[in-house]
Amino acid sequence: MLKEFGGFPLQDIFNEKYLTEKPGKTGWTPIHAWLLTHFLMFSDTRRPQLRQYLTARANGADPATAAAVFGDQKQLARELRAYYGARKPYEQITYPVDRTEEPIVHRLTQGQAAFVKGRLELGARVLIPPAPSSGMDPQQAKLLAKAREEALKKRGQWLDRLRQDANRWPGELGAQLLLAEAECRSDEAAQCLAAARRAEALAPADSTSLAWKGIAMVQLAAAAPESEREAGFIAARKVIAAANRADLEAVQPFLAYYASFVASGTKPPVSAVDGLQKAVTEVPSAPASRLQFATALADRGQLDGARTVIMPVASGPYDSPERPAARALLGRTGMADHSAPEAPTP
Repeated sequence: MLKEFGGFPLQDIFNEKYLTEKPGKTGWTPIHAWLLTHFLMFSDTRRPQLRQYLTARANGADPATAAAVFGDQKQLARELRAYYGARKPYEQITYPVDRTEEPIVHRLTQGQAAFVKGRLELGARVLIPPAPSSGMDPQQAKLLAKAREEALKKRGQWLDRLRQDANRWPGELGAQLLLAEAECRSDEAAQCLAAARRAEALAPADSTSLAWKGIAMVQLAAAAPESEREAGFIAARKVIAAANRADLEAVQPFLAYYASFVASGTKPPVSAVDGLQKAVTEVPSAPASRLQFATALADRGQLDGARTVIMPVASGPYDSPERPAARALLGRTGMADHSAPEAPTP
């Protein structure tokens, strides 16, 4: 298989055309990607070009423009084919046997095992297609409405199963935390608060329990009558602050604190924006926190910083649900994004 380099042009790898092709048509696999990366990293000639390519992409250059640093890509393919059969540089490291740690094996209880499937389903179930917009093509609107209806139905069934299992194993902290997250991310604030309180009763000093409790309180405050909103947000922030004190490295309290100001319609303070920066630093690959932080920077007029933060989401290889909003934000900062092809419509 590796001998077939050239069957799918390297230029279509660098210009990201392969992302929209069916894998069976390209024949491009992770093994091929590894070999290409290995070759570029260990070639004294190509390694500087790889750095230039990655820098250009990080700065917003479109794929074809960035790939121009490699020059004649047919020549690059010839070098790569030759590299396949050549001896490759490597480094051998000897690790003392007495320093090898024993693997940690944890046997799940029946209650813990019951929630593995629910945790794996979480992302797919809480993401619901948007409602059709006015002026949309009628056929497309019908398909979108049907997809939304089916997603809402499946989410409701999934939540019902989580609730039944949480009631079946009321002493499992992980079960209550999963249910709290699922409820909050499904906009079921009252149910989220109830699950978070059950988790808090099991582990009073647990940061995650307190964070979801605070998030539920923020959602409830946002829906409360105007006369009760401010007191509700203040109470929620006290709980979120307690979650932060319980674990200074936890990301969720930072996100919740910032979101509380957005929900209340007030300008987040500098400390809330700093918290978003901390969240992105702790988990740099998370697209949602990047989008929040970049939006906060753009709102403060820090457009260069916003572009740097949001670029991996807007034009990176992972097509996350946050990508449309990231591209819109990129346009708001004055840079139109044409760096990644749109995924084909199924």
